[in-house]
Amino acid sequence: MRKAGGAIALVGALIVATSSFAGWEEATGSLGTSSSPSRTGSLAQNLSFRPSSTGTTESIDAFGPYLPLILVVVALLGYAAYVSLRGGTLPLRAWQAAAAAAAASLVLGAIFVIAMLAFDPSDWWLDTGFFAGLAAGAIAAVLLRRESAGSGAALP
Repeated sequence: MRKAGGAIALVGALIVATSSFAGWEEATGSLGTSSSPSRTGSLAQNLSFRPSSTGTTESIDAFGPYLPLILVVVALLGYAAYVSLRGGTLPLRAWQAAAAAAAASLVLGAIFVIAMLAFDPSDWWLDTGFFAGLAAGAIAAVLLRRESAGSGAALP
C-alpha cells in the first residue's frame, strides 16, 4: 500500500501541476444601432440593429498568477510521494501531507466557488486539477495511513 499511495500522490502532483484547476467564461453582449438616409432621397431614414456578443474564457493553472496556490498542493503531494517511494521507515508526516493536499484542494475550490458566486460569470467550473488534488490526496492519505498504522511508522 505504501508504493501505491506514493504512486497516486506522484500522479496527482503531476496532474495538478500540468492541468487547469478551475475556469470561468464571461459573455458580454451589445446591441448596435445605425441609421442611414433612404435611398430614394426622401427624409425618411432606415434604422438597423446589429446584435453582437463576445465571450472570454479564463482558467486557473500553474502558468498564471495563481502559481503559489497551486504549488502548495503540488508540494504536499510531492512530499508524500517522495517519502513513500524512497526506502526506509515511512514517516508519520507522509499521510498527513497527503491529507493536507486534499484539504488544500478543497479549501481552494471553496474559495473559487465563493468568488464565482460573487463575480457571477456566465459559466464556471472546477477542473481536472481540483479533482486530481482532492482525489489523489485523499486516496494517498488513506493508503499511507493504513501502512503507517500497520507497520509502526516513525514519529516526526
